[in-house]
Amino acid sequence: MLNIKEKLLELLPRKSVGFLGVDLGSYSIKIAEVGEHRGKVELKSFGQTRTFENTLIKHEIVDKNLLATNIRNLVDNLKPSTINAIYSLPSLLTFYDNFTLTEIPDHETLIQKIADECPYNFDEISYSYYILPVDSKFVVFYLYVKKEILNKFVELFSFLNLNLVNVDSDFVVVHNFLEHLYGEHAKLVADLGYYDVRLIITNKEVPIATYHLSNLGIRRLEQEISKAFKVDKYQALKIIHNPRPSEIQLAKPLFVKYLEKLSEEILVKLDAVKNKYGIIPEVFYLIGGGARIPNISQILAQALELPYQKIEIQQKIKINDNIHPDYLEIINTQGVLALATAVKELL
Repeated sequence: MLNIKEKLLELLPRKSVGFLGVDLGSYSIKIAEVGEHRGKVELKSFGQTRTFENTLIKHEIVDKNLLATNIRNLVDNLKPSTINAIYSLPSLLTFYDNFTLTEIPDHETLIQKIADECPYNFDEISYSYYILPVDSKFVVFYLYVKKEILNKFVELFSFLNLNLVNVDSDFVVVHNFLEHLYGEHAKLVADLGYYDVRLIITNKEVPIATYHLSNLGIRRLEQEISKAFKVDKYQALKIIHNPRPSEIQLAKPLFVKYLEKLSEEILVKLDAVKNKYGIIPEVFYLIGGGARIPNISQILAQALELPYQKIEIQQKIKINDNIHPDYLEIINTQGVLALATAVKELL
């Protein structure tokens, strides 16, 4: 499991019965509350809401006050038993890379090497790193974010009177969470969001690469459906997720075209990782709102020639009785990042 040596945010969590994992998306906001129950992680509550327009653009905060109202409404509805929160920065806001050394470096040497690779002044960033022995060498994976960006989120949580105990990056917590659920293996994680698609590619130990396919979110398919059926975007989304028999004939070519383009772009990224790192995923996972499109996992599995692993958190996570079993389908797709963030301190 990827064990970050130095937290991006140097705050130690207090002894607590639980944590809130917060996923701030440009389309929706999700919060998962977890705690411990007889030595096992328990999902105590989960909620989501649409993100107010013009509060987040490309995952950066544009209107702190309006975003805070958005989050506060969701928190008030959930009524969690803790104010301890964890946030995962979108990979689009962080920089992640690696370098190889022939011997274990001391801390000062590592810092200087990261500083040399970073285009910003070193005092302008917060960073973390992980050292992975490979054969007779040492690969150093490092991650950094500009303090200017990080501080906006710190201020947001302070404004909400939430105790922000840790900050990580989304691809790190998702990797660690899936490793907790299913063990170590090289994997592809495709997060099919509304505005974009995020890819995480890992070897058995650590994330290797992340990619953003900015023009291939579900919005692209929604616009095509809306135009073909002459309906608004809300009705188009209903057709995407639950088409009626009478709608399938007209919708099918649009689905096929979208999924062909998506598969093509994912294969390009997989080839790039294979050529550069020699990594071929053993399995792929599908998360985000697009993961709930009927048959999409089987179609992508065939196109990518990778076995698909459906995420079922209930195998390792205790589910509180107040969460309806039918709601797990949403949590197992759209709620994975929020839950993976929440459990960070408990794994």
